[in-house]
Amino acid sequence: RAEDPDADLGELTDELVALTRRPPPYPTWLSVLGIVLFSVGFSVSVQATWQQLWVSAATGALVAVVAFLADRSSRVAQLAPFMSAVAVSTLVLALYDDLELEGGAILFMVPALFFYIPGDVLSASMFDLSEGRITAGSTQLVYSLFVVLLLYLGVVFGAALTSTTGSELFGDPAPADFPDIVLWVGWVVFTVGFALAFSVERRHFRWVLLVTLITYGAQQAGTALFGEVIGTYLGSVVMIVVAIWISGDPHRPPAVVLALCGFFVLTVGALGLEGFTALVSGDPVAGFTDLLKMLTIGTAIAIGLLTGSILMSSRNRP
Repeated sequence: RAEDPDADLGELTDELVALTRRPPPYPTWLSVLGIVLFSVGFSVSVQATWQQLWVSAATGALVAVVAFLADRSSRVAQLAPFMSAVAVSTLVLALYDDLELEGGAILFMVPALFFYIPGDVLSASMFDLSEGRITAGSTQLVYSLFVVLLLYLGVVFGAALTSTTGSELFGDPAPADFPDIVLWVGWVVFTVGFALAFSVERRHFRWVLLVTLITYGAQQAGTALFGEVIGTYLGSVVMIVVAIWISGDPHRPPAVVLALCGFFVLTVGALGLEGFTALVSGDPVAGFTDLLKMLTIGTAIAIGLLTGSILMSSRNRP
């Protein structure tokens, strides 16, 4: 509407200010529940086991409490990723042996901390850099790495508090307890949690869920045929094409809202957390490999977004 030559910019500004002052669409308890569902839904893609499910529910609740308390102060909120990582890693490592958890300890931490992992911002920074928006892209890239570093440092603090060595954080995933169809159900649960935690209005939920599942399906199909990097690229292309196409109707949410949950599906930020943690564990090869993979996947997402945007450049709502 602002691009219309006859638009009343003052009126539009008032509308924007009113939007920023609107209360969240859901009560606090539903937002807290959203973080738990966010963690549980993602957890089955990390390890498809019952242990992973209930640990992710417990750690997700812990992150929700920290996020709720930190949100009371804008200054404290900046430390929420670090405080959450300390709490989650301390809890997991303190109970890891007593509960006889199977799989690497870091795998039990990632789903809950995934709430803070800025995979979307990291991917957007790559997109901005690929389009020549150097200042915006660089700022977002530095911010993304800073948040990942806060999470990594929190995990290190948790390891120190429980006298855990870095090498004890890693291990192979446990054998799956669930069939592959549960992964699809997991992304449905994840999207419900995403909508509650990030205040997606109910009338927009079905469109966000559609884009999320299409993104996941495209990524999985592409990965099966061509490998992870090309699969992620194809998932990114399909995600932004579908998001822009759906957003062509002004009664539907804009593309950025539709694609945000899809960014999490592509999970680029989690690689950064694992990479930094591997470095401190005394395995620099694995650490640098994960960090390089993060940048590679992030670039593939950015190029996929650029490709999809070019394919849909004739649309009126980028």
